[in-house]
Amino acid sequence: MNYKKTAEEIVDKLSVILSPAYHLKVEGVTKGEVFILNYIIASKGPIHPKQISDIMGISSARVSVVLNNLESKGEIRRISDSFDKRRTVIEITEKGREKAIRRRGETVKRLARVLENMGEDETKEFFRTLSVFCKAVSEKQRNQGNN
Repeated sequence: MNYKKTAEEIVDKLSVILSPAYHLKVEGVTKGEVFILNYIIASKGPIHPKQISDIMGISSARVSVVLNNLESKGEIRRISDSFDKRRTVIEITEKGREKAIRRRGETVKRLARVLENMGEDETKEFFRTLSVFCKAVSEKQRNQGNN
């Protein structure tokens, strides 16, 4: 099997669902905002902007722009780190939490329609394969952290 060629084909196929045309057009949402809101929720507490930069693979300047947008909309707030007053942490507001939950619901609805079109057998096989893929990615990331 040519894994590089297969990976290229997977990237091409994923570009369909990652393209802007696939996603709902929601006015006033900057790229990355919903991801950041969900990341803060998943972290179960305040996070440092550097964590966002690292996980998204973008510059701290870009993170700052997105955080400024979120803060101006009242969806996050910046507070002093309780352990190091020189540092700032980000926490989600109730408005931000509601937005993230609403957007997740919209995404789930769209995906459910796609899965329904695929049918039960194909959906089960897709989910099984996706689970194997996610496990392999997690193991690879864990192994990279140990090097």
